[in-house]
Order: sequence, then C-alpha cells, then structure tokens
Amino acid sequence: MRRSDVVLALAILVATAACVRLGFWQLDRYRLKQKLNAERAATLSAAPIPWDGSTTSPDVLGRRLAVSGRYDSTVHVLLAYREREGTTGVEVVTPLILNSSARVLVNRGWLPSEDGVSARPQDFVEPGVLEVVGVAESLAHGRFGVHEVERDSVRVLSTRALDADTLTARLGPLAPFVLRQLPGAGVPEHPRRSAPLPLPTGMHLGYAIQWFVIAAVLLAGGGAMLRLKSGRGHP
Repeated sequence: MRRSDVVLALAILVATAACVRLGFWQLDRYRLKQKLNAERAATLSAAPIPWDGSTTSPDVLGRRLAVSGRYDSTVHVLLAYREREGTTGVEVVTPLILNSSARVLVNRGWLPSEDGVSARPQDFVEPGVLEVVGVAESLAHGRFGVHEVERDSVRVLSTRALDADTLTARLGPLAPFVLRQLPGAGVPEHPRRSAPLPLPTGMHLGYAIQWFVIAAVLLAGGGAMLRLKSGRGHP
C-alpha cells in the first residue's frame, strides 16, 4: 500500500473513531438525564419538607419544601419573556414573609403578557397566612439587573432572570433559593403554576444516531475510495 493510502486510511480510522466516541458520549448524556429525571420525579412525589428559615443548607435545592407565611403584596418581580404554548408571558415572583420573619422568593407562576415584560400581578393578590409547597431552585449571583416597570402603591420589577445580589439590595435579606410553587389543591388558577419540566433526552438519542451514521459512512466510503484507488493504481 502506498504511503498516501496509508495516511488516508489512518485519517479515515481516526475520524471514524472520533464519531463513534461522540455517539457514545451522547448516549452517556441520555442515560444521565434519564437518571436525573427519575430522581426529580421521586422528589416531586415525596412528602414536602417543612422549612421555617432557620437553616440555609444547600441540600434543600431540588427538594420539595413546605413554607408558611404571608405574601408581601407591595412588591413583585416579573421574569420576562417566558413563553407558554406559543404565548408570550412572564412569571410572577413574590416575597413570602415567614413566621420567623425570614423572606423567601416564591415563583407563583405564569401570566400572559403582550410585550413579554409587563403584567399586573397586583390583580392576583393572595392574602392571609398561606402554606406554599414548591421546589427549591438556585439563585444566580452577579449576573442580572432589574428595572422597574411600575411604582405606585405596588412596586413591579422586571428581569430576565433572578439575581440574588441585585434583589437583596432592592428587597433586603432573602433565602438563598427561590421556591417554585407547585400546582395542587387550593392553589389559585392564576398565575398559572407548573411543575419543573423534565430534562429533554430525545435529542441525545438523535445526536448519537447521527454520529454513528457518520462513522459508518466514513468507514464505508473511505474503504470504497481506497479500493478504487488501489484498483486503478493511482499514485
């Protein structure tokens, strides 16, 4: 076999091996997300853990918690550009003041919004002492600012994503997580609550198949090219 053919064969083998490796990597990602989704489903089906603000352990993240307190209806944060079923909207986040005076941000769900920025969460006040059950989600640090879209008897802030540093400066001390309220008995219809969506897995199977197909094409096509060159006696 000529040296050029050897180099070509090695290149084909290296490229094929790389594609196969990428295919198996995508399968690993698929299995990992399946595992995470199973763990999330188990968490959502478990009894909620009571939380009174006395602990700030990171272990609460991803857990189903139950908190009790009153909403601070004088201030709301709107998470901008949250689309649902093809409709633009916002998610409403309101501080809940616990009996211990600790404050935790509660994502109360989705409202439609024509511009994807503004809404009237003050039209959906939930008075009195309430028990809120939800999933604890992490808060970012130092990434996003907020701006006011309304300030009268009620302050309405808007942001693309919650930022612990910015919101603490605006609202005072807060729990180090946001509680995404889950739908359930006694929970108002609006804002529209929803459970966290499972992590998407199908795309990883699709990518894996694509990489394996590319590997097969490289191997078959490269082998055919080498046989053709050898048969024709190309230098």
